[in-house]
Amino acid sequence: MFCTKCGKKIQDDAKFCPYCGATVEPAVDLSQQHSPERRQTPVARPTNPPPPAPPKKSKKGFFIGLIAVLAVLGLLFAIGTGNQQGKKMNTTSAPATTTKQESTQKKPAPGSFELFEVDKDVIGQPVAFIQLKNNSDKTIDGFKVILSAKDNFGAEVKQFGYSDPFMKLMSQHTVGPHEVSSASHYWHLFGFENGTKFHIKLYEIHYTDGTSWKAEESEPVEADTTKTEKVIQ
Repeated sequence: MFCTKCGKKIQDDAKFCPYCGATVEPAVDLSQQHSPERRQTPVARPTNPPPPAPPKKSKKGFFIGLIAVLAVLGLLFAIGTGNQQGKKMNTTSAPATTTKQESTQKKPAPGSFELFEVDKDVIGQPVAFIQLKNNSDKTIDGFKVILSAKDNFGAEVKQFGYSDPFMKLMSQHTVGPHEVSSASHYWHLFGFENGTKFHIKLYEIHYTDGTSWKAEESEPVEADTTKTEKVIQ
């Protein structure tokens, strides 16, 4: 006989299939069956149930999702466009603000140089004479100047050859409104013996009322001179 599960031939008296292990039912004598319906019913072989069919996607859900995605993209585009417009507006307005600030800062300086001369003393040290004109209606009780120098080759001169390339000069003499400081005041430029060309820049002015002016508030007030051979006794 044959196994009802795998279909292979096995012994007639076998109770189990030696190939697949299925239980073997005894053969039925079809001649003794009185019901034609049982003779016509075949032995059903166990089969694996077919996999369930995947659920069909709803077209309505697909369109709703597509609309949602398009709405998000449109929102992001609108935000990006607004940011770009904001940047353009800031970029165009910035120069106007800067120009306004610069025009506020660039007011006329309250002082100017009437005299700048560099001579030397008896030992060869350079000596600077500076006269400042007070262009304001207030009385000056002090001013500061920054001095720098270059040698005959145009190289920057450092004080004593290794220190700062500039020197801060300060006067604490009074200068009345629209007057010029005394020509008798001078400064020894110690450490700048190698300097031949000198440059000064007005740095700060202080007034008797406690107020002050600084260089960044207006255009630079500067002057240049070349050291003379005049000896100061």
